Amino acid sequence: NDMSVTAWMAMCLVAARDFGLPHDEDDLTDALRYIDGLTDPETGRTGYRQRGSYSSREAGDELIWPFDTAEALTGAGMLCRIFISSGHGDMVSQTEALQKGAKLLMKRLPGWDLSAGTIDYHHWYYGSYALFQMAGQDWKVWKEHLVKALVENQCTEGCEKGSWDPQKDPWGNNGGRVYSTAICTLTLEVFYRYENVLYAR
Repeated sequence: NDMSVTAWMAMCLVAARDFGLPHDEDDLTDALRYIDGLTDPETGRTGYRQRGSYSSREAGDELIWPFDTAEALTGAGMLCRIFISSGHGDMVSQTEALQKGAKLLMKRLPGWDLSAGTIDYHHWYYGSYALFQMAGQDWKVWKEHLVKALVENQCTEGCEKGSWDPQKDPWGNNGGRVYSTAICTLTLEVFYRYENVLYAR
């Protein structure tokens, strides 16, 4: 198993819980334990398969998109902590990890810099989702950088109009234009589509 799969599964279980569908709360508790096991308690970074490691890259891609330019899995871990723990009514136990994770995300704000390899749609999606839930000044700053990066670089001409180029992102060649456009659209929808669970419950 890895953090990416854990995040998807955990959020599916959270959705089942929120809609009153059959689920096992022990699975959500186990997911939190797994995330704790992958999160460096000193830095707050959540790793892929090892504690505190950086986000993964396909072999050679780290030369274009350096490992240390993204915190996708930290954002994913934060998101799981927020949604699982808010349902349990226990956010206090997650406060330190969330604060450390937010600090890491704020060091890697969205920025469209091809030469530095900072474009990472996956990182921007999870970072946006997590920081929107936490709200506050960090979210305001992140959102400003995010909107600038995505809106200014959306394709405006030809058949590609309205989409985002997949070749600019480390996973774009795998998912193609459908992936890049879908995840960028979902990222820009975070603050319109989702309820802020930390303040709504």
